[in-house]
Amino acid sequence: MKLAIWTQNKAKIKGLTDAASNCVYFEGKVEVEGFNVSSWVNDQPKSLEETILWAKNRAENIKKHWNQADFYVGMEWWLTEIENKVYLFWVTYVLNNSWKWHFWLTQFQEIPEIFKTRVFDGSEELWPVQDELMWDTWNNHKWWSFSVWTDGMLSRSESFEAAFFCAISPFFNKYYK
Repeated sequence: MKLAIWTQNKAKIKGLTDAASNCVYFEGKVEVEGFNVSSWVNDQPKSLEETILWAKNRAENIKKHWNQADFYVGMEWWLTEIENKVYLFWVTYVLNNSWKWHFWLTQFQEIPEIFKTRVFDGSEELWPVQDELMWDTWNNHKWWSFSVWTDGMLSRSESFEAAFFCAISPFFNKYYK
């Protein structure tokens, strides 16, 4: 099974490779190829709609430039405000060769107020603020936001894997046919 992902970031390619390797629908070898393509959306989307569009555009732009995969994956995390609280979430958008698509949102993790103030309300980026405020727990990116804010109960890769499973399932599950 060949998958194309929106990035050449080794950690993200490994995350998708691990998720696809654990996917019950893929028997045999899984190959993941990373590409840098435009999303035509701000690098830091600040709404659910922008984040979905970011992931969708990345998956579609990979397919337009490299039509050799079985599935094209766009995945992005960002923040959105609901009821005066800000939440971190992933959007996973999966496109197949027939241009059929499904997307999935991960669980929404409420972010602590200090991050809301500095990142969502302010103009700072999340990663530098996390480096500054969470470095002792974060420990050089071994733990990410989901892990730190759940005291290790949910890892970034577990969140990533669940999002991929839910986005890919409608292509195979009999109830979607």
